[in-house]
Amino acid sequence: MTIVKRINWKTIITGVALTAILVLSACSDESNNTPTDNTTLSEDTTTDANEGTDDPTTDDASGEEADTEDTDDSSKGGAGDISKGEGTSELEIGDTGEVQSTLGTFNVTVTEVTFPETLDDMEPEFSDGLYVVVSATVDNTSGQPINAEDIAFTWLNNLDSETSTENYGTFEEVQNFEGEIAPSETMEGEFAFEAGYTSNYQFQIGNESYSNVLLWNVEAPEQAQ
Repeated sequence: MTIVKRINWKTIITGVALTAILVLSACSDESNNTPTDNTTLSEDTTTDANEGTDDPTTDDASGEEADTEDTDDSSKGGAGDISKGEGTSELEIGDTGEVQSTLGTFNVTVTEVTFPETLDDMEPEFSDGLYVVVSATVDNTSGQPINAEDIAFTWLNNLDSETSTENYGTFEEVQNFEGEIAPSETMEGEFAFEAGYTSNYQFQIGNESYSNVLLWNVEAPEQAQ
């Protein structure tokens, strides 16, 4: 007796359909995952490449700016410094000396020293006193204007008594140093003193607190006694 088995085609067809769906789903997942991974890798690579290129450029640029600023500050600082001279120099009438001070640099030439009996029709206040008028020219050798009144602050030293007298700037007969001396310009003027008599004086311009010191030897005439 022959036994005939019926094949359940419905079950087979259903199994085949499920297998096909699974295969297609797997292919679809692989297809979707591959572009996503490639895109991420591409973006990361681009970012790294850009960062590697931009950072050195930025550092170099900022470094150059820092160097430039340092150079500018150095040049400004150098331009602003004014040196102060030191030491003392003895000169004679007619000689020229250079003053290096915080006011600026300038040359002074003492051209003449006179001993008038009166100034503005007034005699010396002290019985043994006399007037001493020092004529000079001042040449501004610095690159900035100089106040002439600052230069006019001078002294007459009595070598015998070792005393000093500051100059007077109130006599109308005296050509006082006034105004401003521009760079490379020369001003002529006079310094007037009333001092006790001695045969030897020294006219002083400059002070060790702000400059070097220049001394001109001055000999008073006998008739000044």
